[in-house]
Amino acid sequence: MTKQIFDRVKLALIKKYEAQADGARVNLDVYTNNMVGVGEHAGMIETIEQEYQKLDHALSMLDTLTNN
Repeated sequence: MTKQIFDRVKLALIKKYEAQADGARVNLDVYTNNMVGVGEHAGMIETIEQEYQKLDHALSMLDTLTNN
């Protein structure tokens, strides 16, 4: 794999994890500010925890990708 292709793949991964982090933040914002969205989930603690896990994973991957 050439350096140019590697850099393009790395950039694509960065964009992927930025989008995943944004998606998790939006979901958390909905759960925090719009109680209508909360009623659809019986296990609210688990649902919110899953969104934080998604956010954590995406931010961890972004950190790894940008620092290595």
